[in-house]
Amino acid sequence: MPPSSSETSPTASIARRLLGSTGWLVIGRLVTSACTLLILLQLAHHLPLAGFGRITFYLAVMMVIGSVSDLGTGQIVVQKSAQDELSLAALLRTGRRVRMVMALVSWLVWTLWVFSSGEPDALWLSLAGLFPLTFGLELSTVPMRNAIQLKAPVLIRTGVNVLNLVTVTLLIQNSVTRTGPLFFAMSVGFALGNVALHFFHRGTLPPKARQGVPWGPFLLATIPLGLGALCQQLYFWIDNVFIRVQLGEEALGLYNLPVRLFSFAILVAVLAPSAALPWLSREHAAGRLGPAIARLALPLLALGAGAAGFLASASGTLLQLFGESFPAAQSTFQYLLMALVFVHAGALLSTGIIATGRTGDLLYITVAALLTNLLGNAILIPSMGIDGAAVATSLTEGAVVLFALLALARTGVLPCKHIPLWVWPALPGIAYLGWIFAQGLLRILPA
Repeated sequence: MPPSSSETSPTASIARRLLGSTGWLVIGRLVTSACTLLILLQLAHHLPLAGFGRITFYLAVMMVIGSVSDLGTGQIVVQKSAQDELSLAALLRTGRRVRMVMALVSWLVWTLWVFSSGEPDALWLSLAGLFPLTFGLELSTVPMRNAIQLKAPVLIRTGVNVLNLVTVTLLIQNSVTRTGPLFFAMSVGFALGNVALHFFHRGTLPPKARQGVPWGPFLLATIPLGLGALCQQLYFWIDNVFIRVQLGEEALGLYNLPVRLFSFAILVAVLAPSAALPWLSREHAAGRLGPAIARLALPLLALGAGAAGFLASASGTLLQLFGESFPAAQSTFQYLLMALVFVHAGALLSTGIIATGRTGDLLYITVAALLTNLLGNAILIPSMGIDGAAVATSLTEGAVVLFALLALARTGVLPCKHIPLWVWPALPGIAYLGWIFAQGLLRILPA
């Protein structure tokens, strides 16, 4: 006898919301990526190579500051409120306060550095560093994240990136090519986006709590996750420091364009597991986390392999679009693409660890990955230049997958057990199909 609609509707509803939210996230990121690519395209053509390297370095530092300011609060508030909706108001109160304190500390450190190191446009840079103070407002989207209904937050963030594109375009057309004012203009857009997210979602929030959850247990949960996220940002961006110090800002400009293109290629790897976190948390509670991870892993691994082959084939043409200097970084881009399948697997496995509540394991993984990356950069950059940094990144992402699998295995979660054996030999074939598809596409496109 087939199951009744009442038995299947909750699961079907979750599946529809998960698919819809992931779809909105992907569409939003595609538009955002297009805006960012157009911004990078203009910066690459109108700034000297050293200036391009400098502004991409500042953007990387802001990514790290964002992790410091978050300190794991976003994922912990989602995880705990998804299991206990009545705790949301108290969690929001404490989470916002933690974010405000961390953002203020980050801004003070950033300001001290830009003035003491003699960075050009130090005042503009200091003002730009204020935008993380608005991160607490972003927590207003938690009810919609728990409901896996992300259309409105995605549209707002997409609008912010369109605004930044328009702003940068107008500034460049009016001959503003200093890194400080351009960086400040983008930071204002990011701040306005957080403000808009709060005001749009105020109606979904519970009444304000008179007091938050106790700071001690909250920080015990968030700090390992926050430090893990910080280590994750550091092992992705710390090579900027090595390259800037050892090879100079022009080499940094050459390196950071492939890195930015690579970051666009992993958008589904980052977004789909993030959207699935509430569902994965519930599957873990039901004892089905291993099969759940395996179900998501199949399309993600295939997508990673196909994208790696396609982009490796088209890498020279893509880099040429940004100027005559950038095809020199083609081998760097191809070395980075070795990490693409690893990132698609690692992001999902890391989200699975968050769903188990064992945030300490995630910290160990990211610390080990950071040490791997530091060692790789220290050894490879002196001998291989920016190619060495790309190889170190690929080795690091592979280490993340290995460490995450071991951490899940200690909890009895074995996702590989639920993945058919034919998947593994199929991945190189999918990558080759991506390569052939790109070659065919380049032949029919106008030169």
